[in-house]
Amino acid sequence: MAILTLPDIKPSSARLVLAGNTQSFTSPLDGSTQTLRLPGATWRLSLVYDRLIGARLADMEAFVAEMEGQSGRCYAHHPHRRFPRGPALGVPVVDGAGQAGSVLLTRGWQANLAGILLRGDLVAFDTASGRELKRVIADANSDSAGKASLQIRPALRKPPADGVAIVTEDASCIMRLADDQQGGVDITPPGRGAFRLDLVESF
Repeated sequence: MAILTLPDIKPSSARLVLAGNTQSFTSPLDGSTQTLRLPGATWRLSLVYDRLIGARLADMEAFVAEMEGQSGRCYAHHPHRRFPRGPALGVPVVDGAGQAGSVLLTRGWQANLAGILLRGDLVAFDTASGRELKRVIADANSDSAGKASLQIRPALRKPPADGVAIVTEDASCIMRLADDQQGGVDITPPGRGAFRLDLVESF
């Protein structure tokens, strides 16, 4: 099945959450807690539309139908965080194959620029298993060669290939509907539609 693209229709509100994957154990003896961080953190996106009419409403209804419940996949980004706060100048790519962990080495930025990306900015890139969406957790600076080390969360799931493009505008990942009952529309006169759409990262 082809991967769809979420229609470019701005919702009234949007909420992007990185849901961690952890296990916790609380001691019955002293109440202390141990927490284990596991791989597999996932992005969750909630979109609320409350004033859609006409073609825009019909486009969203058709998109939900085309997704066919949880079986469909789409590229989705945070519609209210489309651009980074940092200037993100240049043509950035992954710098070196075989990378792992929570630091991504990159090149191709404009040289010698402090804050090329800022804490909280989103970036995305493709790997063999699909597209990965990351949040930068510290300001990044480019050096004299246009290289920058990005501290990211969540950690890399798969190593991206050397030279893979770093997306800084409309950074997205592949998502599915959270359940098979998504997209029910409340219609009020004169044909105004309101509904909520919940999406979960799929990889």
